[in-house]
Amino acid sequence: MTITSSAGPSESGAPESAAQMGSLSGTVLGSTILLPQRGAVTYVQLAIERMRQEARALLYRWGNVESFLHRNIALRMYRLNNRSPSVETVRQWLQLARSKYRHRGRMRCQDAENLNIMANELERNAEAAGISLRTAQETATLESGSPGQAPVAQAAGTPREALGDAHVTFAHLAIDSLRREARLIRDVWCTGEDVYVAQHLAHRMIRENDRSPAASMQLHWKQQDRGNYHRFFSRRQAQVQELESQALILEQELHSLLSSSSGPETEPPPDFESASKSVLPPWTGLDLGMSMAFGNTQLLAGTRPLHYLVRTSAELSSTL
Repeated sequence: MTITSSAGPSESGAPESAAQMGSLSGTVLGSTILLPQRGAVTYVQLAIERMRQEARALLYRWGNVESFLHRNIALRMYRLNNRSPSVETVRQWLQLARSKYRHRGRMRCQDAENLNIMANELERNAEAAGISLRTAQETATLESGSPGQAPVAQAAGTPREALGDAHVTFAHLAIDSLRREARLIRDVWCTGEDVYVAQHLAHRMIRENDRSPAASMQLHWKQQDRGNYHRFFSRRQAQVQELESQALILEQELHSLLSSSSGPETEPPPDFESASKSVLPPWTGLDLGMSMAFGNTQLLAGTRPLHYLVRTSAELSSTL
């Protein structure tokens, strides 16, 4: 579910302000609905929450070019089952990732900014109309008990925040990316049918720039959204379970690998020794030297060496 402004961007690149779209007083968007686990909540609250969720997801993926490149490589290593790619392969991956970022990065960051602008405007409009909005902490507390959201074991924040720069490997980045992808799907599909339908109704009112759609239109939208929910829920739920399972398995294997690899360091693989030119941009503070001991001795899932997967990006930068 992506929220955009149906009126298109203004001259400044921001969507039409909520203030220009009229007051929320007496509108369906400003009205309250009772939802399981959440109780009374306004449609405008649901719209604001979803906008900010999407903005955070966009900025996580596109907000920093270096982080984008490193996560891209980490996921390619994992999904292509190529734990020890050649230097030339890494260069090709980087070229593709840079090209993708050049074409989409700025636009995606602008999308995130526009979503936050719209959310802030709606929040101010709600306050002006006397509509009470829950704080982010209150919302998070309620959502933690939502149906279909099983607790997921993971460190808070990004891998760099949780572990410190010197201990982040490409495997950590892959694990974090898998879990965030699962969470994005879960936030939309695994909060219950009633919440799903209400969120989409709020989304449609914003997208269509119609704060008080006719009852017949509301019914039509709800029927469509319930149909979509019944059609795709099982598939989306399976996606979440698969992504979380992949992340957990990789995390357990990485933990086992790091725990058992405290012996004498081995020689780095030939790819690192023979290459002299860095193909990755510097990632200040990341120390890839931590994993040299694992270079050519350990296996992941009994298949491919972990030459690169257990290395941090700074090590790759300093040796390629």
